[in-house]
Amino acid sequence: MHNCKFSTLIGMMSLLTLLLILSVAALYAQERCAAELAKAEEKYQQGRLDDAIDLLNNCLRKGDLLIAESKQAYRLLAKAYLSKGQLNRAKDNLRNLLRVAADWKPDPEIDAPSFITLADEVIAEVELAKAREAREEALTPSTSEKIEIGLGGGVAVPMGPVPAFSDSAKIGFAANVAVDFYLNPQLTIGGSLSFLTFDRKFLDPNTRGGHLNVVPALAQLKYYLQPLQSRWRVYFIGGFGVAISRRVDTTIGATKIEGDRGNDVVFALGVGIKLKLGMNTKIVFEGLVSQVAIDKPQISDGVITYIPLHAAMVF
Repeated sequence: MHNCKFSTLIGMMSLLTLLLILSVAALYAQERCAAELAKAEEKYQQGRLDDAIDLLNNCLRKGDLLIAESKQAYRLLAKAYLSKGQLNRAKDNLRNLLRVAADWKPDPEIDAPSFITLADEVIAEVELAKAREAREEALTPSTSEKIEIGLGGGVAVPMGPVPAFSDSAKIGFAANVAVDFYLNPQLTIGGSLSFLTFDRKFLDPNTRGGHLNVVPALAQLKYYLQPLQSRWRVYFIGGFGVAISRRVDTTIGATKIEGDRGNDVVFALGVGIKLKLGMNTKIVFEGLVSQVAIDKPQISDGVITYIPLHAAMVF
């Protein structure tokens, strides 16, 4: 027990000694750097610019400087390089100074007019760069905005060019889910999956069934005309993919005509508008002209065209 307490005491004393040594070393380094800064100021006033620059760089390389010491070192380096005619290096040190103290300004009472002019030029460049970064950040989708998921529904209006489809099909129902990923603030790439169903028009009351179901899966691009932060944005949309088409059996009196199913090519072009409702909630309205090239006569007589009109909530 006695040996254990003695070992603990020795360990604590060793730790305190180490901390004391480190503190003294840090204090010595700061005092030494302060002395070098004073000596560098003296060399600068004497016109011994290279000696001043060497002292200042040695001081900065040590690190752990106080903010006031870093400001003094970078300011004096900028003045020394300006006196040597090395404007780019003078500007670099002024930029370093502004990183340490963003609100720093030259002092008209002690700084030469040439140094003030150069400092004002660098300050303006830094402020312009910050404003540009802020503007780009505002125009860049945040992590939560880069991916959008939309759920919606609406109607699908049957069209030509096959007269049989537009003449024999009623306005259909459409449901849609879409995922979009921002490539840049104006362009998204994504995909959509829809379900559309069209009932047939029959003059004979004894005829029933025969409605057409279409499930298109599209890869799509959207191009927005307005900036990302606009409350409303108009966009063009284009898509290409595959549609599963299925004609349900038709019954005419006691006669049954079997339907069929096929996988067909589909493409779509359209336009939409997106309205921002909240931080991460939007509503969209889209209208597209879609065509499916159906090659089975039991389903349709050829290419069918329809216009899905739907609204969706986007998250």
